[in-house]
Formats: sequence, C-alpha cells, structure tokens
Amino acid sequence: VDRRLHFSVKGNNLVLQYSLRQTQRAALLEMRAMDENRDGRISPMERKRYFEARSRRLAGLLHLVESEKTMSFKVAGKVVLRPDFSQEFLFSASLDGAVDLEFTDGFSRQYPGVLVLEKSTPDPKSPLLTIRESPKMLNKRGHVDLTVLEIKIKRNE
Repeated sequence: VDRRLHFSVKGNNLVLQYSLRQTQRAALLEMRAMDENRDGRISPMERKRYFEARSRRLAGLLHLVESEKTMSFKVAGKVVLRPDFSQEFLFSASLDGAVDLEFTDGFSRQYPGVLVLEKSTPDPKSPLLTIRESPKMLNKRGHVDLTVLEIKIKRNE
C-alpha cells in the first residue's frame, strides 16, 4: 500500500489529507467487502456505509501527541476515490495551541508500503509546518513499517 500524507493548519486544526493507493487485487477484495447483501452490486448506501466506517477506523489509528497530551483525529470529509485505485481521506485534529507534535500512523504498521510526504503550498497567513521523519520510524525491506513524524508548528506573531 502506497500512502501520501499532506498536512496543513487551518485555524486551530491540523488537517491531514491521507491518500492510500492499493493494488487492483486489493481494490477488488474491498469491493467484495462493500457488497453487504451479496447481490453482486454495490449500492450507493453500501459504499457510503463502508467508507464512513473505514474512515472512522483509520482515524482511530492516527495518533498525535504533544508532551503526553494526545489529540484525536476526526473524519473531516468524504472519501474521494481516484481511477488509480487510490482513496483520499480527510482528517482534522484540534491543536489547542500545540506546536511540537509527534504523529504516528498505526495503519502503516498493519500495511507497510511507500510513504510520500507532500509539501504544503506556502501561505503567508498560515503557520509554518516543519515535518521530518522521527528516529522512531521503522523500515522493513525498503518499506515504511511504522510511520512516525515530528511536526513543528511556527505561528505568525
């Protein structure tokens, strides 16, 4: 599973666009799981329920910590499906003034893969984000096994 992470600050929230790209086989297995009544078709309601549940599960695997204080990610939008078998999730966590954070992606431990950190486009009114891989980050056979990032937020005075 390849993942792309894009962080930004909006107001007092850290916003995360989390994209997963899976193989065609994994996408087909997922479609099978969506078909709750096993009629061979995926209704809009089945798709909606599946991705709402998947978004909540994924949000529960994302952890943001500042000096022993944990901030939870919440689902902040609908999942966007792309033709290349990728899915884009949108999450948000209230910062409450936090500036020195550690982000851990528990999903990456379950499904190791390639990680791409996408740079934010600079906005003079937004806080400056500095993101780097933590020494706690684990790799296995060239793939990220556990994503751990250090995030520093410098707010404009």
